[in-house]
Amino acid sequence: VIGGFSEQRGNQNHRVRGSVTSSCEMIDIKSRRITSASSMHSPHAFACVLQTKDSSIVIISGLNTDSITTPVCEMYDRKKNEWRVLGSLLIGRHDYSAAFLNDEEIMVVGGRAQFNYAPAIAEAEIFNIRTGQSRFVDDFPDKCCLGVSINSRIFFPQSPLFLGGRGERYNSYRLSNLYYFSTDSSRWVCLGAFP
Repeated sequence: VIGGFSEQRGNQNHRVRGSVTSSCEMIDIKSRRITSASSMHSPHAFACVLQTKDSSIVIISGLNTDSITTPVCEMYDRKKNEWRVLGSLLIGRHDYSAAFLNDEEIMVVGGRAQFNYAPAIAEAEIFNIRTGQSRFVDDFPDKCCLGVSINSRIFFPQSPLFLGGRGERYNSYRLSNLYYFSTDSSRWVCLGAFP
């Protein structure tokens, strides 16, 4: 269990208010025990969490207070029970989608930049977990937040798929197109739309 809001003080103008934490816990489902794990270097909430092939955990950006984003990306090494800062995104964001393109690179798409409940953005970037560097790529075709990314080694092994989400704010229009990022052409390709 990684970060998030440790205390919620309600909503204000449709914005979650409260304390964001850097603390973490381990849940052992076999023994039904919960123990503390080492804390992250920075608090993170509304962030994407991905698992590497060696079972390390990567947390990307997110809110570090109930109002402001952090661009910081961190990795948890479960063997050492410690977090280390990998680097930073070019745009701090939350409510975005992210997926591994390969063993080192993570595609980060859309979300809300800078502050809680900001307008959705279309900016996309690729973050490299080995170098800690990020680079912009073509904007996602739509401004979106709360989207979904899917990795499929069977149906579409070339690239993760990005779909759905909201176009602007909560309760705004929903996006229906399904995209992938072509690393050959460095362009977004639409595979179709949901009814």
